[in-house]
Amino acid sequence: MVAISCSSNTLTIPDKVTMISQMDILGKRPQKIIIPTSVKTFEDYCSTYYGWKITYVFKSMNPPKFKGVFGEKTKIFVPKGTKKKYMTKLKTVGTNIIVKEK
Repeated sequence: MVAISCSSNTLTIPDKVTMISQMDILGKRPQKIIIPTSVKTFEDYCSTYYGWKITYVFKSMNPPKFKGVFGEKTKIFVPKGTKKKYMTKLKTVGTNIIVKEK
């Protein structure tokens, strides 16, 4: 488990992070979390557990391995041309996930 301190509405995960698992956010609740291309495994626990409405922005053309459960109507932005790939991987971790290309 990792605790991250956030002081703004947007939390940008550092480029060298390869796995996000059981993350807890201290301080201000971000409205948006930016996930770099380096992340290969993503477990969504923080927003589902606390009932937060967080928008995720994935930068990678290849979706990471998803674990856990995304909350109802979670918004996810993905690179242009990758929506189908992300939807295929996301169908096992939640329902009514909103995926948009950016």
